Amino acid sequence: MSDIIKGIQIQIGSEELKKILSNLVTRHESKMRAYEDNAKNLLELAPDEEQVGKMSNSPVATLSRSADEHRKKATYFKFLLEHVVDGATYQLTQDDLNKLEIGSRYF
Repeated sequence: MSDIIKGIQIQIGSEELKKILSNLVTRHESKMRAYEDNAKNLLELAPDEEQVGKMSNSPVATLSRSADEHRKKATYFKFLLEHVVDGATYQLTQDDLNKLEIGSRYF
C-alpha cells in the first residue's frame, strides 16, 4: 500500500533552507535601501520638502512605507535564518513555501 499525502509537502535540508533565507534577507535589505535612497533623493529634488511630506498621496511617504515593509521582511527572514537547526530536515507546506516567497501568494 502506498502512503497517502494530503496537500503539498516538501522536505528540505537545513543548508538549502539557510541559502533560501539568506537570499531573502539580502533581497529585502537591498530593496529597503533602494526605497530609502529614492525617498531621500526625491526630498532633495523637491522644491519645498515640507509640502512633499504633507501631501495625502506623498510619494516620499509611499517610498518610506515600502522601505519599512522590506525592513520588516528582512528582519523576519534573518530571525528564521538564525534559528535553523543544523542537519535537520524541514517539511514545508504550500503556506510555508508562500511565506518563503517560493510559491505564489495567489493560490
